[in-house]
Amino acid sequence: MVVPSGTIVQVFGLKSAPKYNGTRGIIMSRGTSDNSGVIRYPIRLFNHNGIIIAARCSNFKPCRDAKEWIVPPLQQSILELVKTKGNYLGNEEYCHIFTKKVWGELSETIPALQLNISKKSPDFITVAGHKLFWLELDAIGHHLLLEKCKGSWRVFQSHIKTR
Repeated sequence: MVVPSGTIVQVFGLKSAPKYNGTRGIIMSRGTSDNSGVIRYPIRLFNHNGIIIAARCSNFKPCRDAKEWIVPPLQQSILELVKTKGNYLGNEEYCHIFTKKVWGELSETIPALQLNISKKSPDFITVAGHKLFWLELDAIGHHLLLEKCKGSWRVFQSHIKTR
């Protein structure tokens, strides 16, 4: 089974680290073979301080994002939105274009309150316990989106892929 990077998964059946069973995470890259020839995928676990585990396909299953991250008008999380829009969002290399596309996608569905950052207030969207901040870091040529939900944060950004 080939699992694409960015797939949201739920981990189960871990014997060496049973405390992570039931945890959701995201596939970071393609799987690699270990010394015994078993393919393991690197999974960054959500809500575990960025811990990355290597798991066999038999120890995870693709799933929806955790329900607290689902934005009510969208019926999906922002992470799922980015992953399901394929080339339109998920493969955008330029951070300012990526940020503008995601923001546009959300603000069509959610009424957005857009403020000028030069007035010392970031642009943000707020709905049902979610806050989405658009940070324009023009001094270093970078834009990113920060999502806050129930005390946890996610960062969405893009990068230029080297060929």
